Amino acid sequence: MDNKKVLILRSNPIDPDPRVEKEADALLKDGFSVDVFCWDRSCDHPVDQVPKALNNGNCNIYRIGISSSFGSGFRKNLKPLMKFQLAVFKYLKSNRMRYDVIHACDFDTALSGMMGCSRKRNRLVYDIFDYYADAFAVPAFLKRLVVKLDTCVINRADAVIICSEKRREQLGKARPKRLEVIHNAPPSWTGANERIDRDDSRLRIAYIGILSDGRLIPELLDIVSRHNEYELVIAGFGKHEALTRSYADKYSNISFLGRTDYSKTLEIENESDVMVAAYDPAVANHKYAAPNKFYEALMLGKPIIMCSGTGFSEIVEAQGMGVCIDYSSQSLEDGIAAVKENYARFADKSPHEKELFRREYSWDIMSHRLTRLYRELLV
Repeated sequence: MDNKKVLILRSNPIDPDPRVEKEADALLKDGFSVDVFCWDRSCDHPVDQVPKALNNGNCNIYRIGISSSFGSGFRKNLKPLMKFQLAVFKYLKSNRMRYDVIHACDFDTALSGMMGCSRKRNRLVYDIFDYYADAFAVPAFLKRLVVKLDTCVINRADAVIICSEKRREQLGKARPKRLEVIHNAPPSWTGANERIDRDDSRLRIAYIGILSDGRLIPELLDIVSRHNEYELVIAGFGKHEALTRSYADKYSNISFLGRTDYSKTLEIENESDVMVAAYDPAVANHKYAAPNKFYEALMLGKPIIMCSGTGFSEIVEAQGMGVCIDYSSQSLEDGIAAVKENYARFADKSPHEKELFRREYSWDIMSHRLTRLYRELLV
């Protein structure tokens, strides 16, 4: 839509952020202009502006530097979080007349986004990647307030986006004006059908994502370090980055690649035999998770290891597209062994997985939902 401008708000540096980048690219393709205001936690610095090249054009990234860290808990990050909220509010107060839509990702930008935008000038889209009260260790005395404020934003927003049908349950008493489900599917990738020639004597395992608690990262590293018949390619950043690097330095069958862009992520996964997305089901938000890895495994036709009781584990079981495990080191080890033992059966499932992805979850379908939503909001 020509001459219409969108501001996306996100509490990470977009370095990378696959969902934000996909949504921005879809909007660019449909004729929108897109800016992103985001949070660089590596050091303190004033807002800087850098262009980011996407498939369908460039968007401007505005990064504010406020020192903090991923995975260090709500209490330690509360002061930096409040500073970021103020920065979002100030940016909007000065620039909101430039934008037609404020697209706020998660509650940690949505509240300040709602307060800083103009109800007459701006449409507010609230994109819930993770339901905040369930996703983070919010102290009990604050949780009720967070839910109340989150519900207020949901009800005030012109549209709310969730990433799976199951997340409707999390919204509780909220009554959004418009609710759209946009699955977190990867964009079409031409390398998906390429043949990869390599030594197949080892089972190659891929994990690319946040290296935080609640994902069996230390356990995965330990298992592979004890089994030379496995190979682990791991990439990402977060709390367990130093631990991951130390394992990679010590063991020849573990490779750590640090941060990777999204095309590299898909390349690594395409060259793997199995993907891991083992989230702790005791975390309420994981019950409703729509992990990137689920969609990527479908698109690439790869088996995946997930924990029972987490997002889409029932589909993994029903479709026979992987192994569901308990959240424990032993169960993860058993799951990896089961994939290796039954790999021929999983390989036979690959065409079915790819067809399921194309039919129900592809980004072509999801990007059309997003741009249709925007066009209808701006009529």
